[in-house]
Amino acid sequence: MLVLGIDTGLVKTALAVIEEGVARTRLTISVEGDNEDTGPRYAKLRESLEMAARRVLKGIAPAVVAVEQPELGIRKGHDAASVLKLYGAFAVTYAECARLWPGAHIMGVRADTVKKSLRAGIMRAKYRVECHNSHEWDALWLSDYAWDIARARERALRKVHHGA
Repeated sequence: MLVLGIDTGLVKTALAVIEEGVARTRLTISVEGDNEDTGPRYAKLRESLEMAARRVLKGIAPAVVAVEQPELGIRKGHDAASVLKLYGAFAVTYAECARLWPGAHIMGVRADTVKKSLRAGIMRAKYRVECHNSHEWDALWLSDYAWDIARARERALRKVHHGA
């Protein structure tokens, strides 16, 4: 079984794959472009996700895809337009995942309240891997969550089929 975690951003979007309980691939997609006209950036994000699916997953559909949803409200240092653009990137990511893997359980996951440094430490200890940046650590955190969801769904399905 394979799951995917995606930390979506306007400029950097990270993906992390857990396969059979092992953290496999972590990568970052960089999408540069006009800060005002995000349409071309969204198109590039969609194309990059499709390419990553082909190259990284090699046709294997994930059981669960966890995509980080933007926070509700506006954080200090951000403006409303940035939040709306980030929701646009989330929508593009979610829609592309649904198109690429129609049988996968795709879910939006709110940002966790655990500090980024602690998240990285937990993932480092659990999977014995290193990531290139905080975006990849966040994607691995989401992938770990997706792994737990996938295992729970698998157990529930087994329970239904075995009548237990």
